[in-house]
Amino acid sequence: MAHMMQNSMVQLNQHQQMHFSDQNIPSVNQMQHQQQQQTHPMQNMQVNSNFLQPSVPQNQVMPANTNQNLPPPGTIPLNTLIEFVVHKTYHDITVMADLLPSKTDMERKIAIVQFTTRTRQLFIRLLSLVKWASSVGKVVKCSEISSFLDRQAMLFVDTADKMHILANQVVVQARLPNFSVPAAVDVLTTGTYPRLPNCIRDRIIPPDPILPKEKKATLKRIEQIILFRLVTEIIPPQINELKVEKGVVHLHVPGEFKASITLMGDGADVPWRLLKLDFLVEDREVGNGKALVHSIQVNYIHELVQSRLVANDKPLVDLFNILHFFCLSLKLEVLQAQADRLMKLRWGKFIQIDEYQAGQKLTLSYWRVNPYKKQTKPFSIVIRQSATKPSNPLQVIHIPKVPLDDVSLVESASTINHLSLELLINQSICIRSYHILIQLKEMLHKHIRNDPSYFAGKSNGQSSVLLIPLLEPYKEKDCLSIHVDPQTGAFIPSLDKAEQSLLDKIEKEINENQLSILTWISTLRCMALKDRCRNFVQHLPVVCLDRLPFANNQTHPISEFGENHMYIKIARYPMYYIVVVMVFDVNRPTRFTNKYYLLQTSTTPPVKSEINLENDSRSSELFAVGLVQLDTKLTDFNMDFEQPPNKRKKLTSCEALDENARELLHITSLCSARIPFVSLMEKLRDAGIEHQGAQDEGPDVGIICKIVTLPNVKGVSSEVNALLQDAVLQCSFRLQERLNKFWSVELLMKAPPLKPVTPRHQSESMQVTFHYEIGLNLNSPGGSNPVESFLADWGAVARLYGPYYLFCEQLKHPACTLRNDTQLYAFNYKSITIKYGKPPTFFVTITWSPEKKYQLHFGRCDNAASSNAHCLTRHYLNETFKINPDISKLMHVLLDTSAPLQAIAQLPSTPLIGVSTKLNVADQVFSVIAQTPTHVRITFLSTYCIDVYFRSDGLVAIRDGSFSQFDYAKIKHHFVPIPGLTTFLARFKDPKDVRHRSDMEKDNPPSPAPAPPGTLTSDTYGLQDIKYSAWSGASCTLLPHNALEMMCSPGMIQNRRNHNQSFTPCALEQFLGTTMVRRNLDRCIKGASSDITIIPVDGADGSLASSFATRSLQFICKPHPQTFQQLVLKIQPVQIGQQIESWNPDDLVYLEEYFNMRVSCSPYRFNAMKSFFTMICAPARILKDFIQLMRMELSGARGSGPNAKWSMNIGLTSPPRVSIAPFGMPSVLIKDKILLFVQLTQILPPTTQASPQIIVIPFLHEPQKPTVNILPQALQGNTAIHHVLQQVDELLNRIPDVRENWFSNAVRLIIDNFVIQAS
Repeated sequence: MAHMMQNSMVQLNQHQQMHFSDQNIPSVNQMQHQQQQQTHPMQNMQVNSNFLQPSVPQNQVMPANTNQNLPPPGTIPLNTLIEFVVHKTYHDITVMADLLPSKTDMERKIAIVQFTTRTRQLFIRLLSLVKWASSVGKVVKCSEISSFLDRQAMLFVDTADKMHILANQVVVQARLPNFSVPAAVDVLTTGTYPRLPNCIRDRIIPPDPILPKEKKATLKRIEQIILFRLVTEIIPPQINELKVEKGVVHLHVPGEFKASITLMGDGADVPWRLLKLDFLVEDREVGNGKALVHSIQVNYIHELVQSRLVANDKPLVDLFNILHFFCLSLKLEVLQAQADRLMKLRWGKFIQIDEYQAGQKLTLSYWRVNPYKKQTKPFSIVIRQSATKPSNPLQVIHIPKVPLDDVSLVESASTINHLSLELLINQSICIRSYHILIQLKEMLHKHIRNDPSYFAGKSNGQSSVLLIPLLEPYKEKDCLSIHVDPQTGAFIPSLDKAEQSLLDKIEKEINENQLSILTWISTLRCMALKDRCRNFVQHLPVVCLDRLPFANNQTHPISEFGENHMYIKIARYPMYYIVVVMVFDVNRPTRFTNKYYLLQTSTTPPVKSEINLENDSRSSELFAVGLVQLDTKLTDFNMDFEQPPNKRKKLTSCEALDENARELLHITSLCSARIPFVSLMEKLRDAGIEHQGAQDEGPDVGIICKIVTLPNVKGVSSEVNALLQDAVLQCSFRLQERLNKFWSVELLMKAPPLKPVTPRHQSESMQVTFHYEIGLNLNSPGGSNPVESFLADWGAVARLYGPYYLFCEQLKHPACTLRNDTQLYAFNYKSITIKYGKPPTFFVTITWSPEKKYQLHFGRCDNAASSNAHCLTRHYLNETFKINPDISKLMHVLLDTSAPLQAIAQLPSTPLIGVSTKLNVADQVFSVIAQTPTHVRITFLSTYCIDVYFRSDGLVAIRDGSFSQFDYAKIKHHFVPIPGLTTFLARFKDPKDVRHRSDMEKDNPPSPAPAPPGTLTSDTYGLQDIKYSAWSGASCTLLPHNALEMMCSPGMIQNRRNHNQSFTPCALEQFLGTTMVRRNLDRCIKGASSDITIIPVDGADGSLASSFATRSLQFICKPHPQTFQQLVLKIQPVQIGQQIESWNPDDLVYLEEYFNMRVSCSPYRFNAMKSFFTMICAPARILKDFIQLMRMELSGARGSGPNAKWSMNIGLTSPPRVSIAPFGMPSVLIKDKILLFVQLTQILPPTTQASPQIIVIPFLHEPQKPTVNILPQALQGNTAIHHVLQQVDELLNRIPDVRENWFSNAVRLIIDNFVIQAS
């Protein structure tokens, strides 16, 4: 910009010297010199410069003491000098920051180097001066003395001069003023001087401002003077905007300048005063919106113009000429800078500045390089000032002249008021591009009939584009666009979705020879049609291909189609293709018609003798086999490639909004629907199944293939095959689609011989449907074959129909007894469902599959009270039916076993943990394991085993399953004989069983655990020997079904308080549970210390009783003599030496009751018995304390008192909430110390819905000490439970020492007083 402004100033200087040489106007060089001095005031500064000497006015005397603070004459302070240097450097940097962005890179580098060199030299001088100044003390002192003497001499001279002036000039004319008598009187009388001279007021006090009204009148008067003056002045016509406002005239020339002038008086000779000057020339492309004229230059021009306004006959004309010439020169400079920038950035070598005369003319050429033509004549644009009328704006001349195809474009390209060279170039290129495209369109119109090409884009001020439609209806994406490259003037083609390599080839050929575009239009028209076909079917499961590499392409009729065809591959059927052949109209090339063919391919040659597949590599290539033309004008077609062409049926047509799209979609969808039937008919033909071919059922219904006859099923009797063939009324294949396509085979069958009871099976015919998925490849060997799948299902129908037909014939026989207890519920040729029972509340469904053969599925009806128990024996029933598929025999077995199995199914199967000595092992209460369809084995807690055999006479046979079936002297491993089993079963025994009753001794075989040494051995087969005897439990006991139901059904108890029902264990569980408890008791007695005395029991039931004595009590435990479902514990005191321990009879009653309610009950844990046995074996005073706790537990809330806050339970086994002992361990230990676990449950009001809190307290007592404490290990922790136990321990520490009932007193104190405190 600096170079631009300097050139403009040079042109302005020349213009002034040319037109105003008679005036004394400073030249531009002088102006630049002044500008440099103003811009850089310290460039030539010296330390002892004379212009820094202070000057004293002639009429002022310098005081004598001022020389103390002033520097010597001809010197400057060092700090002031450094400050000047810094300011100068900063000013230079600021100027460079404004000017460098608009310069080229090389110019910027040169300016930076020059600035660096100049500044470096300046600071080197300053550094030398600073170093010198540090050692010039004497010189400075002498200089100060010399300066002082000079100042004194100057003062003497000045004093002499002033005295001479006073003597010769001032005193001669001096006169005394009149004496101020009033002032003297004031001073003498009042002592004050109130009368000051008026000169003080006039010089110090400012005058009053004028009023707004006066100001308004003054401005109005000035405007009148200005208007009068303007009437007499000559105003250039280019100043079309002139406005007088507030005493100022605003002159505005758009795009050049804006000036404000006024008059300083009302005289006719008063010159115009220039107040403000603004230049409106802007360059927003190169100058980034910054001002083009520097403020210093504006000030200089301001002074220049002001000098021309003084003593001039035509001041306003001179003002316009100066500013107008400067603005035109500046515009040319701007355009030249824009051209340089365009050549360096966007346009490069494609434009060139041919000539530039500063302030006169700029010549620019474009379209200089054309890659497809060796010699090209460039086009030029000339921008210059008018030679005849200098006051006119810049002129634009085009070489050669632009064609007048569009007058509006020509007018816009003939001016450059916008001051944008690139816009002017684009407008010129638009005009010439439009002219070239018109010539191309005329050529197309000459060679193409009904040429549909048209222009687009010109109306929006953009470059013109010639659109050549390829297809009808006309769509912009199907048009070939031709536009002209603005840089080279070459044709540029573009087409939607076309590859760039293809467009480059078209561009090269049409620029070298325009007639080649005719050939390319035909090629692109075919490509566009193919692309349109792809868009039509893009949402269908198809793949479009331009060509296929057929091995027999030369010999197949498909070779006659030429290049204007494409293939549509149906994704689901990859061996079939739709061939689309395009035929264009000669008279109107954008119109076309399509012909469609269906092509069948294969990976093997159609004639095997033509090619030797063993030695030819083409064995893996694709071969074209069948070709069928599809005529959409007919209604139907049958794609049978073996029929002659004249007998083939053809496609139907449908009405279409877009005829071509609807036609192609119709062809594609119809082929997709028909091709599966082609493969189906081939497979039916290979399987030897006769059919009627693919037929259309009607509009919008579908296609069907009907089967004439079905084949006989191998492995089925001829009678059943004949019956099935006679039962089939119709068989048809249909293709259906929901989420995926699948085959639907419908069999219309006659009503079965015996109609089911369901209403939907009461019609005279029955429809059977099968569904099969369609594979991806119809012809691949590994694909799904619907014919094979159907034949497999047809075989299943035949194998089900045989047993079904036999069962129907058996039901018709008069001697059949199944009619009352069975019902044929459903038969649909795929399954048989039969209800059975008394009444029929259960059903069995029979199916058949090639993999699993016959399968039985059991269920229950809605009115059944429980699930079908035959699920327990389903496996054995299934295997038996596979061997002999006789439904009648199956139903007899189901009826005979239904009632006992339903009774057995009621037994609980809940798993319990801690029943045995293995604490982490869960044992089911009852486990029912089927052995055969009529034999099940029932185990109880993995200890006892019972075999149940179902008989056909309404009875069941029950025996002890622990005994071997072949040798009663051997028992099975892991099982224990059940003592008293025969005696227990005798209560439910069938009166018909007349076998003698065995005595009690033979009903109590020895158990493997308590058997005496020498009586128990084991062999390699897992059998153990016991003492041989005719054990009654090894023999079967016959029971009726109702007895088994009574034995296995749980009891029900009605609660009188809340009327809720609770269930009690069944009789069998109670019997086996009491037997388990007595066995646990015997194990505890055998493992006890020598303090226990075993006492034999006499009597008939002595073999089933256990009797022993402790230090002071005798215990007898035996089954209840009537029910055998409960253990009875009898306790009586015994004498120890000469002393008999005194016992309260109520305490013994509570001890017996506690055994019945807490020990001899489910879950029959061994460790619970062990804890109880530990308590009763304790010393009498400790046992009495335990009995008090038992009394409190059995009494419940009513025994705890009205103020009780907790209820308690003795923990016989360690609960899961205590981390100091494993779950299920004995919780009562008596050694040197006594450990006891007590569980406390919070008592809440009945209306409270919150859950009560539960606390497990491990008590520890030392018999030698009269206190009870908490186990120390339970107090170690920081959880909520530990905090509660710590609070309990604090409460126990308050108990006074007692001598007996330590535990009961401690528990009583806790349940009455303990309240959990918040942590």
